[in-house]
Amino acid sequence: MDPNPILMYSVRELHIDLLFLEEFYSSEPFRTWFITNTTGLNGDIGALVRVEHSVFELERESDFEITFESPKGEVLFLIENKINAQFQPNQAEDYKNRGIEYVRRGKCVKFYTVLFAPEDYIKMIKPSHKFDFYLPFETVIAFFETQVQMGQRANYKISVLRKAIEKARSSKSPASSSVYQPSEVNSAITLFWKRYWEDLLVRHPDLPMPEPKDKGPAATFIGLGKKVLPPNVIIYHKFVHGFVDLQFEKLGEKAEEFISLFKDYLEEGMTIQRAGKSAVVVRIEVPKINPHRFYEDLQDDVHKAQDAAKRLLKWFNKNSNLWFSFSS
Repeated sequence: MDPNPILMYSVRELHIDLLFLEEFYSSEPFRTWFITNTTGLNGDIGALVRVEHSVFELERESDFEITFESPKGEVLFLIENKINAQFQPNQAEDYKNRGIEYVRRGKCVKFYTVLFAPEDYIKMIKPSHKFDFYLPFETVIAFFETQVQMGQRANYKISVLRKAIEKARSSKSPASSSVYQPSEVNSAITLFWKRYWEDLLVRHPDLPMPEPKDKGPAATFIGLGKKVLPPNVIIYHKFVHGFVDLQFEKLGEKAEEFISLFKDYLEEGMTIQRAGKSAVVVRIEVPKINPHRFYEDLQDDVHKAQDAAKRLLKWFNKNSNLWFSFSS
């Protein structure tokens, strides 16, 4: 019998996420290897505190977040995992902004951002996507090759990582492209967007939404109303979060001034808050949506969100003089 059977399934980023999460949670040698190859063993980093996957904060997602003890408080690693998917706009910068906000909130005393990816991928994107540390899959394979006590478990993990590297090399979607396109089309997400758009055309034709094309698994913000709103203002239905946001972008240092001006004009069920480094949202909470369910089962919740979006559009038009006065 072949001691190393062929691994037949197509490896995706989720498979790599779960591989790393298992090692962080259960393997002291892997944690030591990770610290050695990032901050170094003299960084006063102690025991593991938390292992978190797919963390949504400040309107964006960390693939996973790993927290360790230190003499001065908790140290948090925000980790992105890539095989061949293109970076979304400002994705690396958003990781740093989330870390800064975590420190401000007291969630940690220090943070680092890390990219796990094939070596060729890292070489391609490193000049324009700045992380604190880059860990190639090839170096992870070298680690597992030393873990003889793991037996076939190490061979399995090596096989998964090698298939990921092969996938990256054969990818037809270059990671360096300036235009973000999903590397993997998700049929459920794509169908959800299509049905959503068809519903909106009938229910609120004055709330424009572009006809959707193929969507990847990360396409969870539906943009609405851009054609009838001023530049840097858009409505987003963030359906997995349960938010419909009227989002004002590129406010910079004027974000708090904007909140102070607009907060007294909010209607029942609306809140106002910062979103990321330089945006503010007027938000209505709606039911969260799992787009992998049948659309007919989701339709009532979709309609509630679309109605909330229409309400935010009316609210903006009613108070547009405030916006134009502020922006001028």
